[in-house]
Amino acid sequence: MRGRSFGAAQTLALPAAVLCDHRRMRRVITIGLIVALGSGCAGQLPGPVYTTPSNPFASLVLDSPLGAAADEDVLALPSTVDAYIEEATRGKSTTIQRVNALAALFVTNGGLGMHYEMMADGTAAETFESRVGSCLSYTHLYVAMARRIGIDARYREIIAMPRWEVVGEFAVLSRHVAAYGEVPLVGSYVMDFGLLDENERQYGRVISDQRARAEHFNNRGARALAEGRTEAAVRYFNRGLMLDPELSFIWANLGTALMRLGHYDRAEQALRQSLALRTYEVTALNQLGRLYELMGKTHLAAEFRERADSVRHQNPYVLFQQARAAHAAGEYRDAIGLLRRALRAQPDEVHFYIELGSVFRDTGQIEKARRAFLDAHERITSIEERAALLEALRVPVMPAAPTAEPEGAPTS
Repeated sequence: MRGRSFGAAQTLALPAAVLCDHRRMRRVITIGLIVALGSGCAGQLPGPVYTTPSNPFASLVLDSPLGAAADEDVLALPSTVDAYIEEATRGKSTTIQRVNALAALFVTNGGLGMHYEMMADGTAAETFESRVGSCLSYTHLYVAMARRIGIDARYREIIAMPRWEVVGEFAVLSRHVAAYGEVPLVGSYVMDFGLLDENERQYGRVISDQRARAEHFNNRGARALAEGRTEAAVRYFNRGLMLDPELSFIWANLGTALMRLGHYDRAEQALRQSLALRTYEVTALNQLGRLYELMGKTHLAAEFRERADSVRHQNPYVLFQQARAAHAAGEYRDAIGLLRRALRAQPDEVHFYIELGSVFRDTGQIEKARRAFLDAHERITSIEERAALLEALRVPVMPAAPTAEPEGAPTS
């Protein structure tokens, strides 16, 4: 069982600066709206050696003969939204009351009368006018409305196993986005427009407005591709990559679109760039398998299909979920091994270090726990991440006989 006692309790401590932040932070607010919403966010369309051109961004995106879609202000709002904000927040004197009041507008029978559609790709203004949105477009609207009245609101990617949905002839890999904000003297809140359970919702990272805009154009492209508007899809993916060329799934989607247009060489370059950024990008692996079949390179097709099957078990976020299950079941050695593998693939993920520190704490390996928690502390970028670390530090430490680690695993 997790938290098993083996002896006298101790307390783990980190540098004083972290504890000072904790003393200023009274509580963490998590708001999960229970609405008829799914998790259709940054859409990733799979259908179907990692050498790339010396500058694939220039050759495939900047020099694309199809160009790029026009940029958009995803957070612009019409003046008609002000009446809804004023009515919802009237009489609400505190920030957190106004946060809750805005949230109430988005529920199924709330003031906005919103409806969920997984492939919706609207800006804040379009979502307000249509009352239809996906989790990303809902988040555009909430962030814009909150900022309009001075509430801190940002984008937050949920760290969870992506989900597959079927849209027409495509299988769409959905990622999840929510809103996040920090309230002085209170803590942080999460505004989740999706059907995630508490275990999934508690792990996330704040992303920049620019990355959220890139994901917006990715969604535009995913919808265009699903509707057969392939050249338009390429233009949307190009714009997304101009905003954030580090997003591996947009490169994978660009490769998918180029393959559909018959531009096999360019498609191969885009898909290999996706894998250069993230070796476990399963969409790119699947699509390369399909591409090589079309090109008659059956040996390469078989290799990439096999690699896609293998990499599904190497995704660090899948490994993280498996590690948490092993930890909860008291299978500490397995949990440590899974977390080590996850960290090798994604070495800057705060929550991986927190979970690793928690496993060490629960097995009485106090010095290793402290090192893992310090690694997490060095990577913190938000109050929410700090709160997760402090929550782990509040759990009593019970000295125990060391738990054997997987053979060959690093110790720090």
